[in-house]
Amino acid sequence: MDYTVAQQTIKLIESIQNNKTIGLYRALPHEIATSFIDHTLHANHTLIYPRINSEDNRLTFHSVDINKPDDWEMGTFGILQPLTVLPALRADIYIVPLLGFNTQGYRIGYGQGHYDRYFAELDMQPITIGMAYDWQQVNTSFQESFDYPLNFIVTYQNVFVIDS
Repeated sequence: MDYTVAQQTIKLIESIQNNKTIGLYRALPHEIATSFIDHTLHANHTLIYPRINSEDNRLTFHSVDINKPDDWEMGTFGILQPLTVLPALRADIYIVPLLGFNTQGYRIGYGQGHYDRYFAELDMQPITIGMAYDWQQVNTSFQESFDYPLNFIVTYQNVFVIDS
């Protein structure tokens, strides 16, 4: 199932005209695996990964070679993040982790607001994609005023396109 969702996500990314730099994350065991996306896109795209900075609890993204395990460290929540803080980069498209979602494009994250704050501070609106299992869909409105909606949500059975 993860492979199918990853394939659909890659197909979606390739259909978007401005797709040179992709913000991706290292998935936790209960999330859709991102390793297939890493290995498929790294040759033709710049892949950047999130780092939660311990000094100010802010999210930044950095380019790291996926094939160099020494370039990663265990960060907040036990998530692998770039070891060295290289210059922060911005992506054309961000693939965003989630625990749940609704068809309005809002996601349930991990409760810290890192991605919502990050997107709110950008001077442009990036394209955002969530990858989820179908069972993660929530049929209620739970969003708050500070939540940043996704443009697409890819599941095994659907690709939700959100008009924002």
